[in-house]
Amino acid sequence: MKKGVKEKQQEEIFPRLVSGFLRNSRVFLVVLVCWGFCAALMLFDVKLSTGGDDATYILQANDFIKKGMLPIGFKSPGYPMLLSILVFLFGMNILVLKLSSLAFYIGSLISFYVIFRNRLEKSTFLLSIVLFASNLLVLQYACHTYSEMAFLFIELWVFHALFTVEERQQYESVLAISLVALLAMVGFYIRAIGATLPIAIVLWIFVARRWKQGILFIIVCAFLYTPMKVLEFTRGQPVLAQSSDIFKINPYNPTLGMETFEGFLIRIRDNLFVYVNTLIPKALGLPHKEEHAIATGILIHDMTSILGILFSLILFVGIVVALWKKERVLGILGLYAFVYILSISFALQTLFVTPRMLVPMVPLFIPLFLYGLQHVLHRVLRTRNTITSSLKSWYTICTVALCVSTMVYLGDAVKHNLPILKANLKGDEFAGYTPDWVNYLKACRWIAKNLPKDSVGIICRKAELFRIYTDDYKTHGVYSIETTDPDTLVNHWRAWGMTHILYDNFQWSSTLRRYVQPALQKYPAMFEVIHQEGHSSPSFVLAIHYDRQKDNN
Repeated sequence: MKKGVKEKQQEEIFPRLVSGFLRNSRVFLVVLVCWGFCAALMLFDVKLSTGGDDATYILQANDFIKKGMLPIGFKSPGYPMLLSILVFLFGMNILVLKLSSLAFYIGSLISFYVIFRNRLEKSTFLLSIVLFASNLLVLQYACHTYSEMAFLFIELWVFHALFTVEERQQYESVLAISLVALLAMVGFYIRAIGATLPIAIVLWIFVARRWKQGILFIIVCAFLYTPMKVLEFTRGQPVLAQSSDIFKINPYNPTLGMETFEGFLIRIRDNLFVYVNTLIPKALGLPHKEEHAIATGILIHDMTSILGILFSLILFVGIVVALWKKERVLGILGLYAFVYILSISFALQTLFVTPRMLVPMVPLFIPLFLYGLQHVLHRVLRTRNTITSSLKSWYTICTVALCVSTMVYLGDAVKHNLPILKANLKGDEFAGYTPDWVNYLKACRWIAKNLPKDSVGIICRKAELFRIYTDDYKTHGVYSIETTDPDTLVNHWRAWGMTHILYDNFQWSSTLRRYVQPALQKYPAMFEVIHQEGHSSPSFVLAIHYDRQKDNN
């Protein structure tokens, strides 16, 4: 094939896509939704995540609907309250609860279509929604009862409400501004990091020098935040304990104290490094290495890191140019993306670095990245914003490479997940867990079968998962090293009514072992192994005999 003919075919790819979409937009949406649904099913995980947050949300939803306990104390209360509706209708059915996240994913996909179809340039819109529907990071969380999918759905409609105010120039409408504030605060109540929504919106309003609109927005947000503060005052405990953890060096080890100003600067730097060289490329479906997804303070590990930094810079160009040109849609998205990344880099300790935090940003990153790519190509090719054959060819090559990269990662993940999913559906509930987790969960099942629920208290790690796998046995969850004094530990256990310890052998954490070790060393006669689960990375069930404490004195 001659070079000229090949270039002409490349140039015609996007016009063909756009014209085909304009002729068959509804068919396109149906096909896209079916594709997203099938991809999510192939990546579906019927098990609970080992992270534990999904189990926490489920337990809070169950406690709210069954015991009237408000889901407060650590995370935003909105998502458990949302899940409680399903618990009320279907009981604590894990599969149904997981399917709710899939529903929010499909709803977000449809919402993106409705909200951005006529607000983005057609080829950018088409590429963005296809990449969104095929994004591995989003699809992996479309089956977990985490708050990301619900937050993403709300987030998109917050922007729709704000775009509408801008387009209709409803700057003096109290109702319109109040609706934007209401949706933004719903996002905050669904997910704590949702506080970035009202922050970014009020910044956008003030940059435009619409002071009255900004003040009204702040007043409405403050009014909607008031119930949380009233609840804190009446109950004498924080609704969002996460907010105080921000200032700790390590929330799992309070003895390390509070973060210093220099410590915050280092935290922000290290977080930004890992977002730029690994996690943002991962969120965009670009090449990355999982072993680099930790905050080590190193910006460049290898050539993959350099490639990741390059693509992050392209995204940054998209954000800056959109803000500089005061683009109504991409400018708002760009400001929000900037506030969001800076906020999580400040608020989260480096040990919490995870691509999960970027899930709600994926459909916003993609059009900003494509916008940045166009401007980078204009600069490199010196086309000065005119559409040339060279620009079209390079843009086609880059976007096709992006699509191929997305599909490669998606295909690899499906290939890995399908055998596990099949095993789970055939009755092997532990397929996909590592041996240490299998032994831990089997030990939970053993406790539920062999120890009396009404007179047993269990000390363990990952108490949320333990409660679900034992049908809610009384437990004391170990999250940090509260004290190293053995007598204080024993006195606490006795006061709490703890009778046993589920002594795990987790390979990723030694928290419980370090927590229990002082008492084990000083009073070995107090502890009796009554069950061992597994041989490789085994878990042990220990009975605590308080009457033997004096035998070691």
